[in-house]
Amino acid sequence: MRDIIEIAPKGPLDAEVTLPGSKSITHRALFCAALAEGTSGLSNALLCIDTHVSAMCLNALGAGIEADERDSSFLVRGMSGVLREKGGWLGVGECGTALRFLTALLTLGCGEFRLDCGEVKRPIGDLVDALNRSGCRIEYEQKEGYPPVRIHADGFPGGSITVSSEVSSQFASALLLVSPYAQSDTEITLAGGVASAPYIKLTVEVMRAFGVNVSVAGNTYYVPAGRGYGSAAFHVEGDASAATYFMAAAAICGGRVRANGAGKDSQQGDIRFAQLLAQMGCRVSEAAHHIEVEGPIISGIEADMRDMPDAVPALAAAACFAEGPTKITGVENLRLKESDRISALADVLGGLGAEVKTSNDAVEITPSKMRGGVVDPRGDHRIAMSAALVGLRIPGVAVRGAGCVAKSFPDFFAELKNLTERSKS
Repeated sequence: MRDIIEIAPKGPLDAEVTLPGSKSITHRALFCAALAEGTSGLSNALLCIDTHVSAMCLNALGAGIEADERDSSFLVRGMSGVLREKGGWLGVGECGTALRFLTALLTLGCGEFRLDCGEVKRPIGDLVDALNRSGCRIEYEQKEGYPPVRIHADGFPGGSITVSSEVSSQFASALLLVSPYAQSDTEITLAGGVASAPYIKLTVEVMRAFGVNVSVAGNTYYVPAGRGYGSAAFHVEGDASAATYFMAAAAICGGRVRANGAGKDSQQGDIRFAQLLAQMGCRVSEAAHHIEVEGPIISGIEADMRDMPDAVPALAAAACFAEGPTKITGVENLRLKESDRISALADVLGGLGAEVKTSNDAVEITPSKMRGGVVDPRGDHRIAMSAALVGLRIPGVAVRGAGCVAKSFPDFFAELKNLTERSKS
């Protein structure tokens, strides 16, 4: 992929797009299948940098995972809950999901493991605290609350665990995923508010698909010990986070875009992005396996995005073309992603002409006269995709370091070009 990609503006759209597989679901299915007994097949999986990182680390621990790029699938030979390696070093790069899930999974082993990530150190303190309180032994090598960590593994005790998920719902998901292999039944209670709460429900649904039933009562989750995952033929539904960019494209350009592969019954939180666009004046129709949005966008809104922070960049781009301001709240954890996304959105969209005000947990965008320019997404895939949306309406928008989209959506720019090509009259 070229380092700088200039976006070609396009008038009203009239196209359909097939969504790539969900990154969040692919991750969870990989971990369940890798721990399971037997061989599983994951179809319509997302093959991207992040999921390849998870597959590589799970392979190193004893799973057998083969990726097929041609049909977007993984074949996974499970470990039956037993890690082959008796210690070692694992690096996850910039994949926060792999970091959190592996922090819990490595406690199932026997020996000393070292786990680290890339330059952006994602917080794991609340997860490590919960694991240590349960009887695990995890030590920080440098800054407390952040990797690298040393995990002195001797099995996951289970029992009654309280964890804060205010920073990330992945802490609770990590504990849930390993609980079937705990030494005793596990009861996980969430303390305080939960960031991105729908992702925990997503974890529970994937676990059930691999044969483990999780009982849920309010903010408490119960997982019985002694029954691990079984193999499954698992189909990954389309990525609702990816869908937000195509929905937003219709809102920005006008016309119609139908996203196929995920619909109104999806457990993915970002599927509700369509309803935000409806509040902003777009026409929305939803079915079991697709969502269609017809623009243009009209009015700004105020939206609490605590449950769908990954949709914020697409909403912010669309807001640049509304009549009146849009205030996005509940997004403090966006400062802890691949970049400080609140700051990055202010720089990128502000540089393209929007008036952007920020606070610790909010972004307010007031439309102004937009202009072209070369933007730096700070290596953040979602910021790069957000900037590209502006370029669908405004001439001269170019994205530097465009290859960063390979983290979650390698074909994004090709799909964006195809979307506009398919809309030619």
